[in-house]
Amino acid sequence: MKENRFKKFAEAEVEEVPEVVEAVEEPKQTPKETTSSLVAKLKSDSSEKKKNYQFTLQPSQRKKLSKISEKLGIRSDSALLGEMIDNLYDEVFGE
Repeated sequence: MKENRFKKFAEAEVEEVPEVVEAVEEPKQTPKETTSSLVAKLKSDSSEKKKNYQFTLQPSQRKKLSKISEKLGIRSDSALLGEMIDNLYDEVFGE
């Protein structure tokens, strides 16, 4: 029988980080300088190999994500998500 490759994710325990929960629940306006630095960072490629992951979004969130990527001139929605995750992680954990 073939092993379910998503089994590890389904069994993983998720720890809520208050800062992340707050950031997700109460989005703040992004200053233009932060947006510019985000776009600049996205233009450089990461050396880490990418893997495919599957998750769900509300249709309205998906449309918003695509609009943001297009407006900022970012090559893909996943590149935008990746950079947002990295930036939020650095902000929360100070790295």
